[in-house]
Amino acid sequence: LALLVCRIIRPHLERVQVPQSARDEIRGIADATGIALHTLFYVNFVFDVLKRYGFHCSTLIFFQDDTVLVGRNTDLLPALAEVALKLIPPLVVEVSIPGRARFTHVAAPCLVGVINGCNEHGISVHSHQIINVAEDPQGPRLASSLLMRMLLEGAHDLASAAEIARANPTMRSLNVVVASVREQRGMVLEVHPDRVHRAEREGAFACTTHFTSKAMRPLHDGPIVPSEMRLASLQALITEYPR
Repeated sequence: LALLVCRIIRPHLERVQVPQSARDEIRGIADATGIALHTLFYVNFVFDVLKRYGFHCSTLIFFQDDTVLVGRNTDLLPALAEVALKLIPPLVVEVSIPGRARFTHVAAPCLVGVINGCNEHGISVHSHQIINVAEDPQGPRLASSLLMRMLLEGAHDLASAAEIARANPTMRSLNVVVASVREQRGMVLEVHPDRVHRAEREGAFACTTHFTSKAMRPLHDGPIVPSEMRLASLQALITEYPR
């Protein structure tokens, strides 16, 4: 089944930019596990193609006593979530590669990208795949989960995280929450295949799966009400519990 699906969406997967280092990791996983290379490639990057079925998440950030407290919900479609939790229980993985920042993230087995995590510099990142947004990327774009990994491996503050995001446009649109323990503040990077908007955040803040800035909100081409409702609920929680 995976081979059939791979063949169907192969022309779209070929537009997803995957650096050689990530390809080498996937090949190493294939050699070690016996899982077919095409299956692993599909599993790692399918949500950059089948955008309707991605991880439509919610994040809540609090800064307190020189720490960052993160509330995080990774929302899959209920049927997919049920299957995923039964068949592929998540792992807490620490990654340390010479010359790059050490980081920890919660991952499904065999994935080389990242959905959320934190690094040794006190930077935490959390992705939210945007719903109903107009996209027509011209040419290859980076797999969205690999941008998240680049941020964890390369960012040491908010400014460097923004630079990494701007230098690596992704195949699909994201809200990327970045929080810094050392700076005691955060930001939302509104990422689109053709542009990146940086929205600074002071104090506690929340993020869901739609663009909120005046610059990016017009890119939506469909309803965003469910995401707006989640965001309003989280903001009400911040108001009720400011610390």
